[in-house]
Amino acid sequence: MLHLITRNKAGRNFNNENGINWKAEFKASEDSFTSSIFGHLFYLPVNVFWQILKNAIYDLPALVPPERILFYNFWPSWTCNLGNRCEPDLFIRFDQFDLVIEAKRYDHNQQSEVQWKNELESYYNEYGADRKVLLLAVGGIYDLDQTTSLLMVNEQPITILKCRWIRILQSIRTYRNEILKNRTAEEDAFINILSDLITSFRIHGFQTGNLFNTMPTDYQLNLIGHQSRLKLSVTKKFQQIPNIYTINNYHKAITKL
Repeated sequence: MLHLITRNKAGRNFNNENGINWKAEFKASEDSFTSSIFGHLFYLPVNVFWQILKNAIYDLPALVPPERILFYNFWPSWTCNLGNRCEPDLFIRFDQFDLVIEAKRYDHNQQSEVQWKNELESYYNEYGADRKVLLLAVGGIYDLDQTTSLLMVNEQPITILKCRWIRILQSIRTYRNEILKNRTAEEDAFINILSDLITSFRIHGFQTGNLFNTMPTDYQLNLIGHQSRLKLSVTKKFQQIPNIYTINNYHKAITKL
């Protein structure tokens, strides 16, 4: 499906009488974004899945790394304390702990502590208090609220982990680049999954080009057929550009330097 959208084939294969712009529809969809990213991450071994996720989380406390994913549910419907239904975006039961995920479409200023509390109260109604549970807020993070925090729910202190989508993308890219350095035949499937993950980010509006602050600061160009050489130096300021900026939107960062 990802490649169908990327190559503009969706309109030719589905009833498109209303002229739906499939790329625009996917770009704006929180649910397709969440399922595309985490659905592909579940294809990876749990140690790789967790490494990518933990490297994206701000201020990760010490946790026993999980060895197995026992099951997971997208948008489980749980009973809230007030009697209505509550739907976190994803629930994962690892062997070591349970993880409730509340995802927002965009990276800034959308998360709600009230929503976290409702979802965790609903978790207790569904599963009781026998296991360790954490909540991961993905996207929608406030700039002054990036550190791990505790939320009291049913008189229990629950750890609230936080990360932005862009950090998951960076973690995926870093892991993929490390594999590519010494690629083996057994890792070809990993490369394909990670490449599809990057495609998922691109379909949903993220820039996936090379980051400016990963570029070398000196280039040397040999001109074929000429004796002279052209040497270019990239300003050190490019190395100071935050990771959220790519070559395609560098002008946003330069104005802040």
